[in-house]
Amino acid sequence: MTDAGGGVERCIAGLTVRIDRLLCVGFGDCIDEAPESFALDEQGVVVFGTDADAETSTTIASPIRSSSGISSALRAPSAK
Repeated sequence: MTDAGGGVERCIAGLTVRIDRLLCVGFGDCIDEAPESFALDEQGVVVFGTDADAETSTTIASPIRSSSGISSALRAPSAK
């Protein structure tokens, strides 16, 4: 899902991970930490990688801490 401010959200390993394309500075630290989860597009801005859904919460936590353009929130359990 993309919002009007350039943000993109995706659920990965029980976390709602949000990429804010306006805050991304394109250093690629997130890619160093989780290369399957993130990539840089042709504009040098982070996007979700093709295998992002396969990541664990431990793997995805490191780029969330090190990147200005990526944030997360715990996902609420789904109702049954």
